[in-house]
Amino acid sequence: MRRTPPASTAAGGVGLRAPAPGAPARVDYQLTPLGESLPPVQRAIKAWAETHIGAVHAGRARYDAPEN
Repeated sequence: MRRTPPASTAAGGVGLRAPAPGAPARVDYQLTPLGESLPPVQRAIKAWAETHIGAVHAGRARYDAPEN
């Protein structure tokens, strides 16, 4: 699965990016209120996927099956 780079997340307003002082170089990230609104949506998508995984696999198998 592809992940969104943290800098893109910050640019999208979902997170805050703050360079930390000292060595080695480090950057700290924190969710914004917009980012904090995402977990309920993520949980809903996860629940949907778990409920429908059988149908998704069946659809994929039909798509991948050779045509008669």
